[in-house]
Amino acid sequence: ERAPRIRVSRKSGFPIVEPVDAASDNESDGDGDDEPRENKGQARPKGESAEEKRARKKQVQEQRRLRREQKRENRDVYAEKQDRRMQSKNDRRQHVVNLG
Repeated sequence: ERAPRIRVSRKSGFPIVEPVDAASDNESDGDGDDEPRENKGQARPKGESAEEKRARKKQVQEQRRLRREQKRENRDVYAEKQDRRMQSKNDRRQHVVNLG
C-alpha cells in the first residue's frame, strides 16, 4: 500500500494531503478552478471542411473577444480601487493639514 501524497499548496503554502487514488488520477494545482479547460494546442482534423474551419475560427474569435472584455473589466475595477485609495489618502492628508 502506498502512502498518501503530500504537496504544498501554491496559494496558501500549507501542506495538502492527497489520497493515493487522487494523486495518480490527475495533477491539479489545488487553486479551485473547476472549470474545464480546452486544450488549445490540439491539431485540427486533416479533412476539415471550409464550414468547420469557419466555425472553429469564429469560436476562437469569440473566446478572444470574451477574454478581452474580462481583462477590460478587471482593469477598470482595479483602477477604481486605486482611485479610491488615493482619494482617501489625500483626504487624510488634507484633514491633518486642517488640524495643524
